[in-house]
Amino acid sequence: GLATPVGTADDDVWYKFVATSTAHTVTLTGTGDYVQELLSGTCAGLTSVAYSDPNVKTYFGLTAGTTYYVRVYSYSATIPSTAAAAFTICVTTPTPPPANDDPCGAVVIPVAAGCTSPTQGSNVSATTTTPSGYTNPGCGIATAPIDVWFKFTTAASGPGSTGVSIITTGTAAGQLRVFSAASCTGPFTQVACKAGTAVNTNAGNLDVSGLTANTTYYVFVSGYSSSDATGAFTLCVTPPPTCATPGSLAVTNVTGTSVTLGWSVSSGTGPFTVNYGPVGFTPGTQGTTTTVTGTSLNVTGLTPGTQYQFYVTQNCGGAAGNSVRVGPVSFSTAALPPTNDECATATTLPVQSGLTCQNQLTGTNVGATGSTGIPAPGCSSYSGGDVWYVVTVPAGGTLTLETDQDSGSNLDDTGLAVYSGTCGALTVVDCNDDGGNGFFSLLTLTGRTPGERLYVRVFEYGNNEFGTFKICARAPSNCPAPSALTATNITTTTATLSWGTSAPTPSGTFDIEYGRQGFILGQGTVVTGLTATTYTLTGLSLDTDYCFYVRQNCGTTSGSSAYTGPECFRTLLPPATNDDPCTALTLPANGTAVTSTTLGATTTAPNGYVNPGCSTSNNPKDVWFRMTTPNGTGATTGTFTLTGSAAGQVRVFTAAACAGPFTQVACRASTGSNLPVGSFTVPGMLPNTTYYLMVAGYGSNDARGTFTIASSFVTATRNELPGGEVSVYPNPSNTGQVTLQLRGAAGVSTATAVLLNSLGQSVRRQVLPVVGGAAEVPLAVQGLAHGVYTLRLQVGDYTVTRKIVLE
Repeated sequence: GLATPVGTADDDVWYKFVATSTAHTVTLTGTGDYVQELLSGTCAGLTSVAYSDPNVKTYFGLTAGTTYYVRVYSYSATIPSTAAAAFTICVTTPTPPPANDDPCGAVVIPVAAGCTSPTQGSNVSATTTTPSGYTNPGCGIATAPIDVWFKFTTAASGPGSTGVSIITTGTAAGQLRVFSAASCTGPFTQVACKAGTAVNTNAGNLDVSGLTANTTYYVFVSGYSSSDATGAFTLCVTPPPTCATPGSLAVTNVTGTSVTLGWSVSSGTGPFTVNYGPVGFTPGTQGTTTTVTGTSLNVTGLTPGTQYQFYVTQNCGGAAGNSVRVGPVSFSTAALPPTNDECATATTLPVQSGLTCQNQLTGTNVGATGSTGIPAPGCSSYSGGDVWYVVTVPAGGTLTLETDQDSGSNLDDTGLAVYSGTCGALTVVDCNDDGGNGFFSLLTLTGRTPGERLYVRVFEYGNNEFGTFKICARAPSNCPAPSALTATNITTTTATLSWGTSAPTPSGTFDIEYGRQGFILGQGTVVTGLTATTYTLTGLSLDTDYCFYVRQNCGTTSGSSAYTGPECFRTLLPPATNDDPCTALTLPANGTAVTSTTLGATTTAPNGYVNPGCSTSNNPKDVWFRMTTPNGTGATTGTFTLTGSAAGQVRVFTAAACAGPFTQVACRASTGSNLPVGSFTVPGMLPNTTYYLMVAGYGSNDARGTFTIASSFVTATRNELPGGEVSVYPNPSNTGQVTLQLRGAAGVSTATAVLLNSLGQSVRRQVLPVVGGAAEVPLAVQGLAHGVYTLRLQVGDYTVTRKIVLE
């Protein structure tokens, strides 16, 4: 078969498409874990091009007009669920890279003062240029930079002839590299490089000196890292400024409403123009602009918990003019403390009932401060930044407190401490670090006094991650659990599930969770909001074990009961093709074995006979055969041989028609459950007569499976052939050779010789050619054990027997 590149291809399906480009993207959409493989060639001879375990893959180097095949299968050898097996597939053509994806497509940038019309650029769909004369990473960390190229030519003389300033905006321009080269094919020699400070940050402005007049240089633009987001940016090249550019922009003394902005300058004393505003503002037309004479500015009136940016320009005046505007540098003001930052302003935490919280409060530690004068929590790594809740112990005195992840929040590790007393005199009751989901907290208190007020202190482990979290309090549910789970009306793909509950039912809504036997509760298929105590499952796999659980929902007051279960059942197989006498399979009468199965068999309604037969099975899972005995002039003896543990009982019947009634002629059973009948004979069978055979296991619950059955007959057995002669020589034989001689067999062209051992089992069968009524043929007795054998020779309607002794 076809090789499997990865995973187990036991459920593959195929698609094909004709390439219209040298690159195409194959996208699989679904909930399963799929493998896709692209192949070329024909169905008679396929060659693997590439494969992907991720569901999206772009294939390059294709030939337009060529048919390609896509093979899709699930990674695991386990049969996927119906939902996981479903997927959609589409083939698309990826966006081509930009024209300046490599140096020979570099966009020309003029060297012009002022940067009034910057060049627009983008590295969307760009690729990594193969290095020539340089290596990656440069001054960033991108080992596989998504780069685009530009070029400029220095002036012949004057400003811009030996140095330039390269000015950029946009985080996609996270790394700038300047190269010299004799041509666009390289090799390239790096002249200068500048990068941002982190992933998805702008490289800033790059001043380049020591250039050669009237010479072309290449500018390489990429993200700071290989994984930076691609996008748009601007770029311009100006003569070097004569007014020094500020540097080392920094933010200090951050509070909720104020900061100190600072910078330095290599020459000049200012003044300086400072532009600040929300992230993304446009300097000069948005935000705030102010001029200062020093190298710092105290900014007040800011909004707590907000991101800002600032730029700085030195104003030298006269011929020197202004420096290049530098920035932006981003900063965030501190958040105001939450309202429940202290014990005295603790938020009330409601108590729910049930095994899980139906409603959770959302809390935050952003801006939280440390509480002083409070006993240490006693667990986790408390470093301040706590928030407070107050909860009242419910009736029963048992209370569970739990924190959990809030979607999209960076906070993923909490500590939780419980205190008794008052805010001025608290005593630690208990503390938990990671008892809940992941690194979140879960704490259960028992034996507390109903009505007691407890204070709950929540903090982040280490106080170095900030964001929102979920918290709830719950008490044990008094919602009655379902009982008496059953599965009835089971078919190949459906089953009716039923259960009971104590009366009166507080809610009347139920949840079912089901799956293949052995599934983990919480990972199965869930059906919710059921108002009846019965539900029919559909879409099940045949001959498969399933289990299910049920719980009751009693509303927010009483919560949900525990799940009851599992209760398990097995779906049925489709009925066997020969499940009843009127669909009986034909059994040859010449000793040829037929392979069959009892899988899917049911119990035939008796008609003219009763169960059990000659075994213990009151409800045999039976299949049927029909055979006709050979022509003859007298009674015939049938020999039946069965193999396979599923064939533990055989009953032989006569009947006028397949609808019955049936009269039993013979019955043979094995010696116990899951054992085969073996061989047996039925004498006195009538020639040229139809018989029905029922095959089943020894017991009603025997394992069902495959078996073989064969029948052969001895009709009107004679020791002599009328008008002819049959002889065997040498007999006895001690040479391992025996020859059969036949004379006077008129009107036949073949004879059949069957050699039986002392148990009546057929050990050799040989068809002999008869020419002119005579034959003289060696019999195949080599390798047989010494002993007495019976030769049964069928000549037309006559059967002649001889004893053969092998010594």
